[in-house]
Amino acid sequence: YGASSMQYSLTSPQYYWLVGSQGNQIYWNGSVVGTPSSSATTHTAGGFTYTRGTLQETQTFKNNTFYYYKVARSA
Repeated sequence: YGASSMQYSLTSPQYYWLVGSQGNQIYWNGSVVGTPSSSATTHTAGGFTYTRGTLQETQTFKNNTFYYYKVARSA
């Protein structure tokens, strides 16, 4: 098992760590696998630890800003 490399994709399947004004979510293989706090850089869920990587994109919609980061998973 071990650790995966950092992954990032907004298209299917999705891999990213979202930090936004309306909540935070981790997407792995197209599914939401966790809802960490905005200050978290790691999150454990389903027997895996997810690690937030580097910022990839910033998007603003109707005064809400969303930050998309790379994400890695380890068992």
